[in-house]
Amino acid sequence: MARHFLFYLKSLGLTVHSWSRRSATAPLPLPLKEALRDCSVILILVSDPAIEEIAQEFPDRLCFHFSGSLVTPFAHGAHPLMSFGPELYPLAEYEKIPFILEMDAERVFKQAFPALKNPTHLIRKEDKTRYHALCAMAGGLSSLLWAKLFSELESSFGIPPEAAVPFLERVSRNLATHPQTPERFFTGPIIRGDHAAVARHLEALSNDPYRAVYQSFESAYLANEREVQSP
Repeated sequence: MARHFLFYLKSLGLTVHSWSRRSATAPLPLPLKEALRDCSVILILVSDPAIEEIAQEFPDRLCFHFSGSLVTPFAHGAHPLMSFGPELYPLAEYEKIPFILEMDAERVFKQAFPALKNPTHLIRKEDKTRYHALCAMAGGLSSLLWAKLFSELESSFGIPPEAAVPFLERVSRNLATHPQTPERFFTGPIIRGDHAAVARHLEALSNDPYRAVYQSFESAYLANEREVQSP
């Protein structure tokens, strides 16, 4: 994420200084505070356990962290709702990334980054952990399922992984086109209530660790349906 946002901010023509623990081991390294002495705004893009340690180095600066779940008095929370891979993105894609801001961070965020066109949305601090858990399930956990499909297509059936790419693209487009009513595009035996097919699937996955994943999805879906239908 740090590499992406360094690229994004520089693409906007902003003056940016960066520091990392890795760069601090290079020849003639600058200490953190000295390297960032000219920065009035500090972006802390590190793992959650290290955020407060770094933020407390700059009590006189405006600090932001990008964690989706951490709440700290030492820095404002601004979570980019996006997945960041190894390849950098076009500028237009960065500009579309929504920032999910803590309630008290909107004004200072816009003051600190007037050049950013990104949409912003507000969230209560006490809701951040649940929000981030949902993001992790939708993005990270669904990616594990797609990676499982791509891998097994090739290893188990001799089918090239790219054969499933149109399937992935259509699922994504359907969801993006109708985000308010994604159930219109739900398919599969769990959704249809085809318990015999579900049982066959579970039998086919009997020696696979992902059998428990399939079963948990079935349980979660049925429990949610019962909750929705209850008066």
